[in-house]
Amino acid sequence: MHSDEAMATPYSRARVFLAMSREGQLKFIAERLKQVDTAELVNLVSAIFGHPHDRGRPRKSTSGQEPES
Repeated sequence: MHSDEAMATPYSRARVFLAMSREGQLKFIAERLKQVDTAELVNLVSAIFGHPHDRGRPRKSTSGQEPES
């Protein structure tokens, strides 16, 4: 598919991915998800979107003051 040299850096891997067709990108993502540990994937999604039990809770202010409404 692509040479090992082209896949050497994250930047070049991103360029190769963006150059793929939509179908190629979907196939690549599907293959990568087969290799991902389920616990690692859950941790990644939680880090991005937060935990469900945190919804609706106000965020703590780093300055110690309450946020203005």
